[in-house]
Amino acid sequence: MKEKYLELMKIAIDSYSYEYIEKLYKENLENGIKEHGISRITSVLGILISKGMKQEYYSLWIKLMDMCCNQLHMIKDGNDFAVREIMSCIIETKSLVSTKKTDEWLSLINKINYKENYGVYAKSVDDMAHNIAVYNMAGEYLRQIYGMCDTDDYFDIQIPCQLKMFDEMGMYMDPGCPMLYDLATRVQFSLLLFYGYNGKYRKLLDDNLRKGAMMSLMMQSACYEIPYGGRSNQMVFNEAYQCTCFEYEAARYKKEGDLELAGQFKQAARLSYESMLGIILKKPAKHVKNGFGWNSLFGCEWYAYYDKYMITMGSFAYLAYIFCDETVKEKTCPAQKGGYVVNTSDAFHRTFANACGYSIQIDTKADKGYDATGLGRIHKIGVPSETVLSCPFPKTPKYLIQDVIMTKMPDRSEISRFEKENPGFLSITPIVIGKEGDCIRLCDFYENIESELDVFKQQENTVEFEVTYKSECFTGFTYIKERYTLDEEGVHVCFSCDTDKTYALGYEVPVIKTDGESVSETSFTDNRIICRYKNHEYVTETEGCDIKTDGEYANRNGIYEKAVISRKDNKPLNICFKIN
Repeated sequence: MKEKYLELMKIAIDSYSYEYIEKLYKENLENGIKEHGISRITSVLGILISKGMKQEYYSLWIKLMDMCCNQLHMIKDGNDFAVREIMSCIIETKSLVSTKKTDEWLSLINKINYKENYGVYAKSVDDMAHNIAVYNMAGEYLRQIYGMCDTDDYFDIQIPCQLKMFDEMGMYMDPGCPMLYDLATRVQFSLLLFYGYNGKYRKLLDDNLRKGAMMSLMMQSACYEIPYGGRSNQMVFNEAYQCTCFEYEAARYKKEGDLELAGQFKQAARLSYESMLGIILKKPAKHVKNGFGWNSLFGCEWYAYYDKYMITMGSFAYLAYIFCDETVKEKTCPAQKGGYVVNTSDAFHRTFANACGYSIQIDTKADKGYDATGLGRIHKIGVPSETVLSCPFPKTPKYLIQDVIMTKMPDRSEISRFEKENPGFLSITPIVIGKEGDCIRLCDFYENIESELDVFKQQENTVEFEVTYKSECFTGFTYIKERYTLDEEGVHVCFSCDTDKTYALGYEVPVIKTDGESVSETSFTDNRIICRYKNHEYVTETEGCDIKTDGEYANRNGIYEKAVISRKDNKPLNICFKIN
């Protein structure tokens, strides 16, 4: 796998031509570094050169390193990330340059003062600092290894603050609890431990890393992707982070003699890597999981532009490379085997299930800017992840759902004119229809709602569980109950509700139209929706229902049509999703 991770780094660098990197160098030299994309390009390029690749870039790389090292002690922009990146590059490239040149770079980095050159850190043990502070902690520890600083006092403030951010399952609660930043932050702490941090907080950190990694292993989808939810999701580098986490744990358990668990993490890492290939092997490679142009911001936050987030895949693939132990033998991982239901803490409010090649993810109290409450993902092994649904639809997304062409950091005010809303929230959501046609939709609730999970069966060939929602805002009923069964036939859901006979039950179901490149062919008939997409057939079946379409919605992956499936009574509604 080490060679595969180097290949990911090369794909990331090859997304930028020599001429373009040279142009970025001149712009940053003239105007000053404003963000950390350039340090990532510099670091990944140097590491590849040290491994015998991209030799023709050597002279340009030297100029990039000179520029980055000269500016780090004079700026704050991007330094929280850049110091670790540049230090990693120096570690890997000492044999490429003279000792004098290495010492010159180190002497410049030695001038960094965290109070002046980092943007995010806790000022006292009672302060709070989000995930970015952990990135600069990794950079500070690498500086300590080279005798530039003593991290004890800094870590005595930073780590106690950060330990408060872990839940009881070892998951990191960045503001809003985005799924990526749980994973990303744990990886940065892993880096500290990998490089030898053995201070008084090591055991507390390690205990959280163990627990959090087990959650990541169980939450990996049947398409081998990280969970949806929150900021920076559905970017290709998400799975590079997942590879990194799993490689660290595989090596850890191998050292401890637990070859079964080591092998499960090892297989999960390889599958995460393979999940990326379909989109990054396109020419040019893509940085976000949809079929719009490589230079489109469709599905991206304003900060998730190509110049920064394409190279990010290479940066985190490097961490997977250094963590990787090639001697670990693969064992069947949970995402392949299935047969389980797992629930996060209330802070993350998500439920996962996997059986018979299908996996699902439910968000029971979604972040309204990024997601929608309800069933938001159905994946199947070997099927493109967006085919049924990979993430839900917020009403007012904090990311773009228009095909805006932009590769560099945009002006925030410039982006605002491209912001667009969906007609409403949307997931695979139960609805309760009143006699006047008024409709209560589960996906509209992002507060004032509670849920309870009951698990009935967890076997390789079947899992069965129930989610019951209650809210003081429900009118005409007291609960919404969904009973889920995953088996060889697909994903079955039975929706029931304690309404009287004046109400009717229904479902709203997104059906993909296009990912920006491929287009589906869909037919709507009595009790059935058949969607043919990318050589697969996705079928939604029910009984005793009417089906109509009601407008277009967009998420990070593409454009979908909303199908409304409704009964004329309040009897339990059964629906089945299957993919061939």
